[in-house]
Amino acid sequence: MTAWVDRYVDPEAMEGDNGESPYEPWTLEEAISNKADHQRVNIKAGTYYLTNQTVSDSNYWWRGYNSTPGDLDNAFVGDKTAGSNIPEIQITSGHLRLTGSFNLSGLVLTNSSNSDPTLEDDTNMCFRKNVKFIHTGSSCTKNMIQTNSAVDDVSYINCEFRGNDCSSGRSLVFGTSERHFVGCVFRQTDATGSWRGLDINAGNTVTGCLFEDLDIGVRWGSYANDISNCTFVDIIDNAIDGNASSGTSGAMLIRNNYFHSVGGYCIGNNSGTTANKLMYIDNNTHYNCSNFLEFPDQQSFNTQTDSSDPFEDKSSGDYRLKSSSNAYELLQGGFWRSDMANYSNGGAEQSQSSGGGGGGGSTIIVIED
Repeated sequence: MTAWVDRYVDPEAMEGDNGESPYEPWTLEEAISNKADHQRVNIKAGTYYLTNQTVSDSNYWWRGYNSTPGDLDNAFVGDKTAGSNIPEIQITSGHLRLTGSFNLSGLVLTNSSNSDPTLEDDTNMCFRKNVKFIHTGSSCTKNMIQTNSAVDDVSYINCEFRGNDCSSGRSLVFGTSERHFVGCVFRQTDATGSWRGLDINAGNTVTGCLFEDLDIGVRWGSYANDISNCTFVDIIDNAIDGNASSGTSGAMLIRNNYFHSVGGYCIGNNSGTTANKLMYIDNNTHYNCSNFLEFPDQQSFNTQTDSSDPFEDKSSGDYRLKSSSNAYELLQGGFWRSDMANYSNGGAEQSQSSGGGGGGGSTIIVIED
């Protein structure tokens, strides 16, 4: 394996240095101009500004850090303030488009343009870890993360996707195939509930994720996706929403999820009741949901119903299960506090780690602006 060639970016950099050390850093614009294969660009905490930009390279990495390169790579607990102890890249016009094999970690990307996505993510064979994607506009008319369905094999680990208001039918992440979402948060920050969380095609893994205050949690338009160990809270329409015509084969796995306060179906279809084959639905639990399953010919195994609020303190975002829940010690993962303390033990109760650091479970990162 070819070793990474490290380069450095600093918000206080003056143009003209070589970028080869933290003491001779590039500006972000210089890093883009001098990009090369196998380059790892270490971006120091601060605020950066880009206008409409396409960046493409192979085996390339934008790696945010606070004070020491690598200090935002692994699981971290507690709030990170955008532009202060984690770098923030603000897109001031247009949007950022990435292509090639382009890794991101330890960053905040924001865009306020209502006519642009925050990121056009047309990459493959790469990852995003500990990254927050934010739309701050008042009525976005684009999907926040737009992808080209022809590119795949991208993993999003411990990322947050957060939108303000949007036009009807827009998604925080749209059109993915063969991508993986692990320990991510999808949420809307105003009261309209107009965003869909995740819009997927085929071959996606969605595990240990939180979907909160959305119109729809996950919409699937094709087959063979795995949605497991996720938490759906305050969803206006369907939490998991199919886009399937009668008689098509779903080959979906929907397991170990918790549904709390869903206005439509926990597992539904946007065209209404339809015959749909080859879905495997097992070990899901719901509370305050009028309808669980809209597919009449599907078997749901071991479905549990709670008769009282199962969360420790929903009003403060503490989504750990109480021991009185029928899902207690039954489901695995996906129950976190909104302040994202580290619950690294297995099982739905997610006992907090005494060490305060990483661990074996999903840790979701909340970054305050």
